[in-house]
Amino acid sequence: MRKIYDSSIAYRFAYWYVKLGLRLYYSKIVVAGKKNLPPNGRYIFAPNHRNALLDAFAILYITPKGTSTSFLARADLFKNKWIAKFMRFSKIMPAFRMRDGFDQLNKNNHTFDESIDLLMNNQALCIFPEGDQEVEQRLRPLVKGIFRVALSAQQNTTDDQPVYIIPVGLDYGNMQKFGKHLLIKIGRPINMADYVIDYEENSATTLNSLKEELSSRLKKLCLHIESESYYQVIQAATEYSYTKALKLRRIKRSILTEFRAKRIIAKNLSILANENPERLHILEGVCLKYRYKLKKAHLQARNIENRTKLRFTLLKLPVLIIFFPVATVGLFLNALAFFSPVLIRKALKVEFVGFYSSIQFAIGLISFPLFYSLQTALIATLFSLNALQIATLVVAHLATGYIALKWHSLLKSIIAELTYYFMPDLKRRYLREIRARIHSISLKNFTYNQP
Repeated sequence: MRKIYDSSIAYRFAYWYVKLGLRLYYSKIVVAGKKNLPPNGRYIFAPNHRNALLDAFAILYITPKGTSTSFLARADLFKNKWIAKFMRFSKIMPAFRMRDGFDQLNKNNHTFDESIDLLMNNQALCIFPEGDQEVEQRLRPLVKGIFRVALSAQQNTTDDQPVYIIPVGLDYGNMQKFGKHLLIKIGRPINMADYVIDYEENSATTLNSLKEELSSRLKKLCLHIESESYYQVIQAATEYSYTKALKLRRIKRSILTEFRAKRIIAKNLSILANENPERLHILEGVCLKYRYKLKKAHLQARNIENRTKLRFTLLKLPVLIIFFPVATVGLFLNALAFFSPVLIRKALKVEFVGFYSSIQFAIGLISFPLFYSLQTALIATLFSLNALQIATLVVAHLATGYIALKWHSLLKSIIAELTYYFMPDLKRRYLREIRARIHSISLKNFTYNQP
């Protein structure tokens, strides 16, 4: 049987195609901490898990050239033989759990052996240490399987190259919509050679120590809201306050600085939830009122935070008018391609929000080239286009589609800016007062230290 880490021509094409799809799906992909990847591939990626398939694709995106990354997934996904073959093609191995039946656990031995084999051959493995997926921005308790694999591989090492566990934090600009950002933070690796002797002497204590260490490092790489009771209010207050926090400290806005500001605010509010829960109750009421007023006014928090003067808004109107014909053509040519992934996902009645983006992305990988090919072939046949005209048509599809998306985004921002500007002054002042009350609590102890 072909080794799990061997890459066929078909896999290499699929790998390239997925990476291209990620670049198109996200407005920007920021990778921080590349220097933390060891030079050899003998490591296990350990990312937080919120966004199903896209979490795995994010790991593929940062996998160095010449290194193959394989994955573990729950065994019930492999029940259908054709799906099992596809999973094998995708370098995904089954992990059996107690819920799959006690008699099935022995099947993990083969997966375990393959995992160690690929690590010994300087390839990479990815195991989601939380064991399952949730959309909440909170790191859940870690399972021990990842450490057993890593330590067993270290015990099988016959050279001086250690096995590493690499914590990876994944943060999404939006869990449901495309065109937002993806932030991938690669943390300092954990060297298994430092733990193997202790593991041989006392496995339980060593596993618990590793769990604490990996959990601590992951919490620094993702937005971790510690408090469960006040999760919603802390998340809302963080979103309402991070822009103001950066302005107060005169820090240039970027995906990284915004993420760091959110982490600090969420951490401070989680501490406040333990020390002064009454204060969080007050904040909760103010946030609910602010959300209600924003929704009633058809605005979002960013429209209040990033206020634009009327003259700058009016300067955008000619651009909107000039590009209207092109945007209309772009919408006509691309409407089915743009909306079909969402419509199909809804038709499938997918309820879990954490699956939305992954399913839409996977559908788009198939539907976009299929739709464009069929539409181009139809137009070319109807109008007897030559090769140059067909090539021009393909470029026109993509270019006008991009313009249509940007035009729509510009239209929404102009409407929001005008809505806020022409709102009665009393209502605007009231919104700003509510926002200031949120900031007074959320940013009381805010300090920003450059990494």
